[in-house]
Amino acid sequence: MSLQGKRHLPLEGAYNIRDIGGYPTASGATTRWRTFLRADSLHRLTPAAQHIGVSRSKLQERAGLP
Repeated sequence: MSLQGKRHLPLEGAYNIRDIGGYPTASGATTRWRTFLRADSLHRLTPAAQHIGVSRSKLQERAGLP
């Protein structure tokens, strides 16, 4: 599997960070890779994992999304 096609992103402290790229949309397009991630417990990320996540993905936390 290519890096682009890899859904699970292993970052120390969080156990379930996944890229939702590659899924089909209602309009027939495909969601972009490395644009929207879903995750649990971001507050548990180690400082090193926080740095990697922000520097690689320019992550912004959004609370309250379904």
